[in-house]
Amino acid sequence: MKNIPLLLRREYYRQRSGLLILGAFCFLFLLLKRYSEYYIGFTGMGSPYSGYINLFLLVGLVFTSMTFSGTMHSSKNRHAWLMLPVHAHEKLAVKILAHSLIYPAGLVLFTFVSSLVIEGLGGLFWENHVPLFSLMDERLWLKVANYCIASSLFLLGGAFFRKNHFIKTCLAVMLLMVFLTFFTFLAVRVIHFAGGDFPGDFYSWNINEEGDFPFASDVFRKSLWFSRMTALVYWVIFPLFCWTVTYFRIREKEAKDAV
Repeated sequence: MKNIPLLLRREYYRQRSGLLILGAFCFLFLLLKRYSEYYIGFTGMGSPYSGYINLFLLVGLVFTSMTFSGTMHSSKNRHAWLMLPVHAHEKLAVKILAHSLIYPAGLVLFTFVSSLVIEGLGGLFWENHVPLFSLMDERLWLKVANYCIASSLFLLGGAFFRKNHFIKTCLAVMLLMVFLTFFTFLAVRVIHFAGGDFPGDFYSWNINEEGDFPFASDVFRKSLWFSRMTALVYWVIFPLFCWTVTYFRIREKEAKDAV
């Protein structure tokens, strides 16, 4: 793990020109968008910057899916990247840190500073003000947390697909969602109603001596267990699975190139 800071520095020097261009474009986008809203008038609730960050997070997923295109999948740079005197898990750790932690944290800080600058300029020249981008918004950090989970999937897609990484990953996600929907339907049917048919008439449910609905309470307990298991799979098992498969994909590429 001692090579990770060096790899992060290498990644920064490779991507700094692109990051500067992306930052300038995002700031110009925010400035022009707010400039138009000063004259048209912003009619939404809360801060408009909270909506803009969704677009920037989507751009981050595009870049995440392309992270291996210039290294592992590049005929020009593949051998040099695979021959780096570091382990595969260190190469993967750098990608995870860069795309799942550093990028969203930097994006939140960038959006906050941009809102200060833009609204400060607006206070000098215009009278239409909106709330600043809030770092205390729980919905913001929920978006960031979901982005971290999604980035693990798009990192996996970038490792497997040689071209059109983002589009192919999105198509794979759609197929995965269809499978999960079907699996969830079967799981709910088996877990909730394995003991018998679901009573179609709600008024036919019997009340016990304590005045409770036994069937309803049993369904609630099973639903609570199922929701907790789903949360565990989504927040813990799923990203670990994606990162593990990505690691073995890197090892496979190293083996094929006799590294």
